Amino acid sequence: MAKWVKPTIVFLFVVSALADVITTLIALGANESTAMRESNPLVVNLGFSIWGLIIFKMLLIGYMSYLFYRPKQTSERGYFWWMLIIFYMTLTQFAVSAGNYEVYEHADEYLDAPVLSAQEMNHHYSALIIQRMFVPLFMAITPFLLWEWSVKENNYKRRRLLTLKNEVSNPAFAERCVEEQK
Repeated sequence: MAKWVKPTIVFLFVVSALADVITTLIALGANESTAMRESNPLVVNLGFSIWGLIIFKMLLIGYMSYLFYRPKQTSERGYFWWMLIIFYMTLTQFAVSAGNYEVYEHADEYLDAPVLSAQEMNHHYSALIIQRMFVPLFMAITPFLLWEWSVKENNYKRRRLLTLKNEVSNPAFAERCVEEQK
């Protein structure tokens, strides 16, 4: 099972990015009114075209996938951070894809509605990213860091976690731990 985790997460990450791009193009193509509502700051503030945004996003997704999937990670904490970032970005992109599709489904409702200002679009986009990405990341990393900082101070009746140091330097210990888990 463990050997399928990384490829599956990277695959879902790329699929969620493609779903986001496809649903964005579908929603923006619904009518002119929905096209004026693209709220990505690169489009609103820097004047990127939608195709420039898509190319930039795909390059970023490819680079992040490479950094996550590389064979040698710098540390367990670094790998955990990458796992969190990729996982929550995947969930966020799927949620945004659902939102894009919802815009496409109700595109007629946007015909008469006023277009938001750039400041309002930035505010709503930031709120979405903070709510869907950064708050869950903070909620996930905080208990991990608290555990990591305090785990050495506790006394355990039995240790079930194998560390690389114990596996390499003491094969008998690693074998005993594996047997205890069964």
